[in-house]
Amino acid sequence: LLFYLKHKWNAIRENLFGVFYIMTETNNKFSKKNVIGSLRIYILFLIDAGQVLRILLLPDFGWDQSLVSNMQSMNIIDFGVQMISVNTIQRSTFFIASVVLVSLAVLDTMLVMRIFQKGNASSIWPVIVLRLLVTTLVTTFFMSILTWLLYPVTCHKRHSQGARDTISSWLHGNDLSIPCTPWAAPEIAVTLPALILAGVFITFSVTTTLLSFEVNPLSEQPGGRCTGRLEALWSTVRIAAVLVPFVSDFISITGALSLLCALVAILLISHVSMLPFHSHACNLLRGGIYATVTWVCAASTLLSTLPAGSAVDLQWAFMGICPVAFALGLVLVHSRRLRIRHDLQLLRADFNEHRSGSVCGSDPAELHTVTRR
Repeated sequence: LLFYLKHKWNAIRENLFGVFYIMTETNNKFSKKNVIGSLRIYILFLIDAGQVLRILLLPDFGWDQSLVSNMQSMNIIDFGVQMISVNTIQRSTFFIASVVLVSLAVLDTMLVMRIFQKGNASSIWPVIVLRLLVTTLVTTFFMSILTWLLYPVTCHKRHSQGARDTISSWLHGNDLSIPCTPWAAPEIAVTLPALILAGVFITFSVTTTLLSFEVNPLSEQPGGRCTGRLEALWSTVRIAAVLVPFVSDFISITGALSLLCALVAILLISHVSMLPFHSHACNLLRGGIYATVTWVCAASTLLSTLPAGSAVDLQWAFMGICPVAFALGLVLVHSRRLRIRHDLQLLRADFNEHRSGSVCGSDPAELHTVTRR
């Protein structure tokens, strides 16, 4: 049995590796490195960062409701709803859309794996659809999709943000007077599958993040990386940010935010140390984003210890420091790059010196020593 399970697991890994290799190779073929491709990557980075910052600016963490409302546009979905002046969209609509998109992504992945097993290279449209879904779900709308998948169990948190419609009111004919009971019948018939799908989505996102970057370490794309470890850590940060309110029954909000801050700080330090992107501009932008998220997380941790809605002026001052934190991230990344270039220049000079000595030196023993080095 163990041998069979190991064999099946290895087969799944090989198929997944092949699927994402084909996906990234197709992407490299049809979107060469250019200004438009770089701008697309930068926009995706900023949209992603806006969603993370938005999820950290909650009244549950001590932020004033007026500030939260003003910063709501950092989430692209909230911004879109505001732009089209639609305020009557029920939250259950976003939940259904998220379920459909994630289910489609999982089914399309299984289809592409089947195509890869059969070696049918003519069916390229499922690969294109999968690449679009990965770009949409794993990067651009990751935070929003995960939040709406957890809609059945976040009803008690939504009240603090002014929302009244819950899973219970939706299933009882939009009766807003119905109390939120996600673990009672018939709500549990929706809650359990939604939580399972959320777990599948998290696994899908982390797996695609790792494989999309690791299958082609020599990618010329602006987002090409030699490793997917830091990007997977960034996904962990985003997942943890969404789940922080759910651990309030087991650990204080301040404690949960402190752990999240430590995780983001590790991510920032690792990013500055490794500079994982092939593009210096991508390294700079990510460094600024990580530094800003670290600062906002630290501010949320501090505000969570104060009475709710207090020190509004201090909160706006915290937000005013965000550009400074972003600039600090840029400086850290650029300084690290300069140090690496300086070390490489010293190494090159040392290599040239030894090479000159090995060619022009007259001492055979010295030549032998340099050769062994």
